[in-house]
Amino acid sequence: MATHQGRYFQVALDAIEQFNRAEDLTGLSSQLARAIAPFGYQFFCCLSAPGVQKQVFGERILLNIWPEGWFERYQNSNFYAHDPVAASIRIRTEAFRWADVAIPLDDPLAQDVMTISSSEYHMRHGFCVPIHGLSGYQAGLSFAGYDVEDAKEANAALQLIGIYAFSRLASLKSAAKEHGILTEREREVVRWTAAGKTAWDTGGILNIAEDTVNKHIASAMRKLNVYSRAQAVAEAIRCGEIIP
Repeated sequence: MATHQGRYFQVALDAIEQFNRAEDLTGLSSQLARAIAPFGYQFFCCLSAPGVQKQVFGERILLNIWPEGWFERYQNSNFYAHDPVAASIRIRTEAFRWADVAIPLDDPLAQDVMTISSSEYHMRHGFCVPIHGLSGYQAGLSFAGYDVEDAKEANAALQLIGIYAFSRLASLKSAAKEHGILTEREREVVRWTAAGKTAWDTGGILNIAEDTVNKHIASAMRKLNVYSRAQAVAEAIRCGEIIP
């Protein structure tokens, strides 16, 4: 691991330069993964603040490289409602380590979230970067790994990386929204398709008919010029229509 402050700062500067070159969300996600690797972090998630139109947890994920199977377990077990890290990132203004988060003694599931993520998914350590704007909390980036660099200077560089990654993410999202191909409803059904949901499942989640879901997916496929739902998901991610 790095031990010199100058190297940490240089890693952050190099990462920022690469973020500015990222042309889509897939590219940015790859660059962010490379940027945090020298600090020992393997996983990350960027989650937006709850909004009027985005109450479902899965739809609030902006970028996500989590261990295989963790997203499904986290969502299906409703871990978000008990996750002490998620609760902390919404109210803190400064970056912090997972180790600095107090685990509520009256919520057994809070301890379970931390234990399971560490023992079964190799996320023993974590570092969070809250993002705040004029309207308050906007989003949060959470990095995780098993054997990480925990020096003060390393965490300062990691915080800088998180802030600039989100800045580029916001810019790419704005451009995608301005020049989007799909309607918002089409994006919703493709997002849930990407999450492994069937048309029947998606209909129940969005409170629309299964046939309506299929029509939206078919329309999205035509607009994206693809011939399968899997291709539609891949192309929608590539174009920035949805965020993995």
